Amino acid sequence: MTATQTDIHLSPTDEAILDEIDAHGRATTTLIARVIDKNEQHVRDRVKRLVEHGVLMTVAPHLYDRPEAARDYLPADEFDD
Repeated sequence: MTATQTDIHLSPTDEAILDEIDAHGRATTTLIARVIDKNEQHVRDRVKRLVEHGVLMTVAPHLYDRPEAARDYLPADEFDD
């Protein structure tokens, strides 16, 4: 069974990560960690979890965005609709 966005509880760090991506678009964990003033490894771990649950998606190595925003620059075959 694949996890979905409804299966996840968002922590305050998760919310801060999503707020940063929503405000500025795709970002690396290094940049997000600096902006939200959190340890980079902690941000990496949270982003990995958000990707696993479909809340974020990897658009390039170490570059993340929201799935709906990523549609603008990923090949159409990346999506299941």
